Formats: sequence, structure tokens, C-alpha cells
Amino acid sequence: MRRAVLALVLALPLALGTATASAHNGGPGGWGRGPSGPRAAVAGTVVSVNATAGTFVADAYVLSPPTFMGSPGPGRGEPGYGHPYAGGRGWGRSARLRPRWSSSPSASPTMPATTQVTITTNPSTRISVDGRPAMVGKLATGDKFVSLFSGSSSDTIQTLTASPALAVFAHTPPTPKQLYAFVGTVTAVSGTTSPGTVTVTVADSYPSGLFTSPATFTVGQTTAILGGDSSTGNGLFGGSLGDVSTGDMVAGALVAPAGETAAQVEATPLAVLLDFPSSGSATSAAKQSALDSTLALFGVKHAGKAKGKARDHHKHHKRK
Repeated sequence: MRRAVLALVLALPLALGTATASAHNGGPGGWGRGPSGPRAAVAGTVVSVNATAGTFVADAYVLSPPTFMGSPGPGRGEPGYGHPYAGGRGWGRSARLRPRWSSSPSASPTMPATTQVTITTNPSTRISVDGRPAMVGKLATGDKFVSLFSGSSSDTIQTLTASPALAVFAHTPPTPKQLYAFVGTVTAVSGTTSPGTVTVTVADSYPSGLFTSPATFTVGQTTAILGGDSSTGNGLFGGSLGDVSTGDMVAGALVAPAGETAAQVEATPLAVLLDFPSSGSATSAAKQSALDSTLALFGVKHAGKAKGKARDHHKHHKRK
């Protein structure tokens, strides 16, 4: 969240534009001073949104003004305390930002405690979501935001949010991704060309134990199918869904949002499918090797069951 807040802070001058450029001469304890008084900022995470009422509930805290090293503020003998990118010089870009997130420059930044508040808006409130002008209804649960209010950072959050926000700058955090992979024996194939599906008795997977056999995986037009029947003239990189047959050992993988269910993963087209034509019963070591090879394509090292057993077996004989 700290990174998201910093990104929002740095984007504020661009989002506000010249309409609020006059607010750069604020004194200590505020985020600038305009014709109607000083400004303060509240940052946090959106909990819920009421678009009809023009409000949203948030877990938030009052954001302390950063300290800047730049030229002195107009008519002052100390660094400016204006907008948090101004360094006392309006919308200039020469200031160096030093947020007060910790008491020591070398200490690890810590986020302050939050309070759940309701933030109101009115027709004059400027709202931006992911850098674009928006209405309150465009805000979503989980969005990170910075809001500007009339007041000082020494005011309580309840005092600041008692009045409508002057501006709201929100950012949708990126969804974490993770790798999903499997290895097993083909029991059915639907379609000879992509898109299609391949049904597999899963022997092992990553994360372990995610899939229940039989599992049916989606093979899309963008799925890279490697391997296949060498007798057809297709090499390692010339495989197709038509080469995959019942009894083949296959390994597949894709990258998708973290925490998805097996059904969600199976419905998402595979990024890669490795096909090892059937040559009898594949050993568990061969299946593990196939899974490891698939994971390696995505830069993941995986010490699976078969390798673990082999190491234990080797250690046992070594002790003898």
C-alpha cells in the first residue's frame, strides 16, 4: 500500500492541473494553501461505495506532509511546504521527495493505523481513477486513494472528512499472479485443432493437490503445444492438439490470478502444453521430470515427490 500511496502522491500535480496551481504556498502542517484556506490529505483503501449518495467508506489515515529539499518558498528563508512535489516552487519538478513515513531515514517505513470513515463528494470534487476523470461509482473495493480536504494535517480525520473532499485520486492495485502447472496421463481429447480440451488423470501439480482427476484443461489458440508424434514430422516445437492421444503423458502450465479454484484454472487456456507420446506406462520419475521441465519454462524450480524419494533412497544407501 505504501508504494501505491507514493505513486498517487507523485501523480497529484499532473491530475490537479492548473486549476489548483495557486495552492502551492501553504505553510507547515498542510498540503498547500488556496484562496479558501490550507489543504490536508487523507489516504487509505476503499471499503465500499455508494454512488447514489456520492460517498464511499474507507479505511484511512491523515497523510503527513512530506519534507522537501528544494529552493525556498516564495518570500521565505526555508524549504517550501507547498504541494507534495513542489519543493516550495509550485508545480516544479526539481524537488526531492522525502515522505515522513519513519522517524529515521534508515528505518523501514511503517504504515500508520487506519480509521474507518465515510468520505463525501459534491459536484465540485475532482475524482480521478487510474489517471482518468471519473465519478464516485468508478471507485471499487480495494482501490488505494489520496483525498484532499480543506484543513490541516494536524486536524483529526473525523474533522477533515466532515466536509466534502476537494479531490480524490484513486488507483486500482494490480492483481497478484501465480503459476499453475500439472502433469498426468491423457484420458480424452476434444478437437484436433485449438481451441479444444484435454482431459487428464493428474499425477502431480503446482500448487500441489489443486486438481481432482479427471481434470479437463482448455487448449486455446495461443497455447504453445510442444512435442507430439515424431513420426508425423513434427519436432519438439511443431506439436498440435491433433498429435495428443489417449495414453500420452502431458504437462501443462499457465499464469493466472493468485488463489483461483481448480475450475477457474481449467477454464483458462493453457500457456504451454508438453506432449510426450505414449510408450507404455510412464514412471513417476518421468512424470515428475515432465512437470519440472514445464515449471522451468517459467523460471520455477520444483523439487517434487519423485525427486524427494530418490534423494531419500540415495541417502539411505549411503548410510549403509
